[in-house]
Amino acid sequence: MANPKFSGRDTSKKSTLLDTFRMDKEELTNPKTITDGLCNYFTEVGLKLAKSISKRRKEYHEYLPGTLNDNSIYLAPTDQNEIRKI
Repeated sequence: MANPKFSGRDTSKKSTLLDTFRMDKEELTNPKTITDGLCNYFTEVGLKLAKSISKRRKEYHEYLPGTLNDNSIYLAPTDQNEIRKI
């Protein structure tokens, strides 16, 4: 355990650490086992989520079914020369 003098924690406050933690239907009570389990979970969760994302890329119009909206407006970028001509 870290020396409280050098840990940077306020030792006057009550600890908010978990006493038990349930992982894979098993109740863990050893702080090192809990820490290792959480570390493994957060290390692997990104890879698992990334694998679940479809590799197929959609074009923007596949998300916007239907035809173009006749009531919409588009303003093209302009510059000083175009404004002076008006």
